[in-house]
Formats: sequence, C-alpha cells, structure tokens
Amino acid sequence: MTSEERAPPPDADPALPPGPAPEGDAIYDEEPEQHVPGSFLSALPQFFVFPAILVATLLGVYLVLRMLWGAESDSAAELLQQVRTAGPHERWQVLHTLADGLRRKTLDLEQVPSADLADLYENYADEGRDAEERATLRGYLLQIVAHKHDPSLTHLALEALDDPDAQVRNNALIALAIMRDPAALEAARHELEAGTDDERLLALGVLGNLEGPDARDVLAGLLRDHDTIVARNAVLLLARAGDARATPFLLHMLERDSYAGDVQLDGTLRDVQDESSRRSVRDAAVESFLVAACQAAAALGDAAAVPLLRDLREGDLPLKVKSAAIDALHDLGAASES
Repeated sequence: MTSEERAPPPDADPALPPGPAPEGDAIYDEEPEQHVPGSFLSALPQFFVFPAILVATLLGVYLVLRMLWGAESDSAAELLQQVRTAGPHERWQVLHTLADGLRRKTLDLEQVPSADLADLYENYADEGRDAEERATLRGYLLQIVAHKHDPSLTHLALEALDDPDAQVRNNALIALAIMRDPAALEAARHELEAGTDDERLLALGVLGNLEGPDARDVLAGLLRDHDTIVARNAVLLLARAGDARATPFLLHMLERDSYAGDVQLDGTLRDVQDESSRRSVRDAAVESFLVAACQAAAALGDAAAVPLLRDLREGDLPLKVKSAAIDALHDLGAASES
C-alpha cells in the first residue's frame, strides 16, 4: 500500500477494495442518504381509510341522535299540533322548524286545511298572551300560511296589514309577496302611498311578484318617487318584467356617477355614524344597485345598455360589478365586441 492510499478501518468489509483518500482534509457535511421503507402507493390507503372511519363514526352518532331526539320527518300537520301543546321554549323551535322547512320546500301544507291555519292564527295567537308574544306568534304563523295558496288566507294576511304591531304588518306583506295573489294589488298600492319606509319597500316586493299590466302600471308610477331607494327598486322590477318604460331610468342607474350625493344610500343610521361608516354603507349600496342594474339590463334586452355595460366592465370597480357587466354583455350577445 502506497502512502497515497489509506488502509481500511479495522471493521471494514474485507471484500470491498479500499478507496482513494480524499485530497487534503476535506469535510463532507452531506447527510447520509435516507432510505424509507415502502413507497407512496403503499402509504396511500391511509389517506382514505381514516376519513372513511371518521365519516362512518359521525354518521353513526347522527343516526343515534335522530333516534333519541326525533328526526325531521314530522309532517307539517304534526308540527302544527305540537305548536298547540308545546311549552313556551319548545314552541318557538317548532315554529321555526316548520317555517324553515316550508321555505326550503322539505315540508308542505297540502294535508293541512286552511281553516286550521286560520284558527291557529286568529285564536291561539291571542288567548291570554301579552302583546310581544302575540306579535311573535302571529309573525311566525304568517310566515307559515304564506305557503298555503288559498284566498281565505290571503284575506287573513290582508287583515293583518291593520295590526297595531309593525312586526306583524311587515310579515303580512312578506306573506302576500310569497302568495302572489292578485287580490293584494290594491293593498300594496295603499302601503306605497301611506306606509312606513319599510312597508313601502315590502309592498314593492308584493308588486314585483304580481303579473299583469296593473301591477306594472303601479311600478311605473314610482319611477320618479321622492324616495330614491324605492324609485330604483321600481326601475329594477319594471325592467325585469320587460317593460320598456324602465329603459331611460335603468340606463341612468348603470352610470356610477348617478349615485353621487344621494344621502339615502348612507343608510338609516347615517345620523349616528362617522364618515367612514357611512362611506362603507354607501359603497355597498352602490355596488348592489350596479350589480342589480346589470342583471336587469340583460333581462330587458335593450342594446342601448351595451356601452354602459362595457364601461362598467373596464372601469375601476369591484369584481362583483365587473362580473355582472360581463354576464349581461354575454346575454345581450355583445361580450366579444369592442
């Protein structure tokens, strides 16, 4: 062995030839190669087995709870019977469950006679109850009867418009909007003439869900309303109905500058908010109106809106507004035109 070769260490494998010595005193700081047994494919099942076990466990717990506490399989009739017999705390939960199920269409009132609903509203919600509890009960029940399209229940909601409690009156208007009964037209017109700000907006919702020229005529009469919130919503509803009388007003709504200086956009709390809060409310309101105006322009189908929609698409505006403008241009067949 020459001086340039280094003898193997005492415990070296004699079958391996000795290697050349490194030049100088070089230090090797690389870590030794890591050898992990198995492979990615052999470890892959754990990523599916553990989630499967978790899902199975949660499903089992859910089924046990359904058995202990009862499933949401009760019919609307059974829930209404529970309203009559439940204690004060459980009653509100049952009413909420029923109203929510009707809204999500997981429950229906097909097997519930209209007379039972009317009796529950007119008698049960009054017997020995204070004004606040009565108003809450009637509010819930109006949300429920709204999903039973029957002239007698429409009449019940119309009578509720004279209730001394504002909450009951508001729920009556919401119910009439859901019912879509033409018999509510005159009541909606009256609320627009004499109602509070909230009642006027809810009455607009009633008109917006009614078909026919009479409802559109009432909306057309609001295009220059002193309340700019009401006026703009009337424009949107009329445009979505395809009425050309909305066109000049809708084109104006597609211009961002048309909202400048409108203090009503600052919200009802503007007098007690600082400028930053008012600006935030105002910006959110303008964004909502611009998005709705784009959607209404697509429904109206007037090509005069195309240049204004392009301006919104290219302008320095929130993404939601730009997306609504792009969608409207696509619906009007002008998405690719410059």
